[in-house]
Amino acid sequence: MTDHLFVFEGNGVVKDYSGSLSDYADCLVEIENTSGDQIITNDEDKKANYKDDKQARMQARNDLKKDKKEMKNLDNKMGKLREEVLALEAKIEESSDEGWTVLADLTDKLDAIKTDIDDKEMRWLELAEAIEEAEMME
Repeated sequence: MTDHLFVFEGNGVVKDYSGSLSDYADCLVEIENTSGDQIITNDEDKKANYKDDKQARMQARNDLKKDKKEMKNLDNKMGKLREEVLALEAKIEESSDEGWTVLADLTDKLDAIKTDIDDKEMRWLELAEAIEEAEMME
């Protein structure tokens, strides 16, 4: 006589069942009866949803390719902007005697380029995270 069972299902799965062995057997019979109906329904659903699933996978692949392409373009743009920053910094050092208005204009340009780089780096990080998640899903 028992009123509590530990059911070892394999692969390290252990279920805790409150009830007798005959109650557990009845429960298994019910599960088998209902799962048979669900298998038929699930097969029909799988066939009906196959096109939708295929389109979703294709869209995900296209999005992944697009993100990778955008990421590569951002790398190129950031490289060019960093070169501009170096050139502007050199120009600021050379023109320190030309007056404060020239320095202010050059500094404003430098700040704008650095802000643009920061924005592109943030977008690059967002894309890297999205690509990593998409590749893990595949």
